[in-house]
Amino acid sequence: MTDAGTPAAPTLDDEEFQGGWVRSPDFRLIRADVFRFRLGLGEATFTLCTATDLPGSASANVIEEQVGVTWSWASLKEFAEAARAALNAYEQAFGPIPTRPRAGFPGDVQAFAVAGIAAAGAVREPFDHRQT
Repeated sequence: MTDAGTPAAPTLDDEEFQGGWVRSPDFRLIRADVFRFRLGLGEATFTLCTATDLPGSASANVIEEQVGVTWSWASLKEFAEAARAALNAYEQAFGPIPTRPRAGFPGDVQAFAVAGIAAAGAVREPFDHRQT
């Protein structure tokens, strides 16, 4: 209930949400251990990848792209806030999660990309960090 006495609108994570969940026939569950960003004016895309050995490859490891997820900036922020809350709860219960440095995509490149998008204003193509 809201302060005005009317029922609050259900959210997607609300137990009272009656819209129902349906799984797409294209649904895939993958284990991603590598990711990369593409940043655009109105959206951001994560490409989730797996480091793998490919038969006949000259390289010891190959990064295999599995799936891309594109979000509006608002949806990405909501996801980031939910992920941060889950990570904080996990670390409070089990201790710090060790991570490795993100080689090849430092935070200043992300800031540079967003600044470039803001300066361009009318640019509609996603930013690809590999082009810099």
